[in-house]
Amino acid sequence: MHKELLSSTPLFLLLSCHTPAYTPIVMCNLVFQATGQLKGTVESSEMLLSGKAGIMPLPSGTSAYFLAQ
Repeated sequence: MHKELLSSTPLFLLLSCHTPAYTPIVMCNLVFQATGQLKGTVESSEMLLSGKAGIMPLPSGTSAYFLAQ
């Protein structure tokens, strides 16, 4: 990721990825690398496709975000 894409004081950053090898932890690390010197929180999660009742969710990717304090 290129830090040049961020302003000097970003309010937030959201990344999403649909490549299976990019786990929530990997995505969180990428966001932290881009925003590590800034004050805020970084969180990640797995994105899921949900179906009808009784059908198990299907993984569809991961996401991570930074939210400035």
